[in-house]
Amino acid sequence: MEIAKLQGDATNLRRDIDEARKDVREMRDRVIALEVKVDHLPGKGFIVAVVTSSLVIAGGFLAIIPRLQAVLAPPIVQSAPAPAAPPATPP
Repeated sequence: MEIAKLQGDATNLRRDIDEARKDVREMRDRVIALEVKVDHLPGKGFIVAVVTSSLVIAGGFLAIIPRLQAVLAPPIVQSAPAPAAPPATPP
């Protein structure tokens, strides 16, 4: 009777180990698929370079805009002040 119980336990252990192996293979396949999906994404260095370049370009535009407005704006012509009205004479 003891031997039959041990054999049953061994069979259950074998089944559990086989299931665990299948799960590990499935997880390995999923990790490989995930690595393939992530390979084409840009790296951290590229992202930092793009953000830094964008900030430098935006800062340059902010520094140049007032000068461009001064160059491209039409000149402001100040008209002569209106002549003063002659003083009113008493009747």
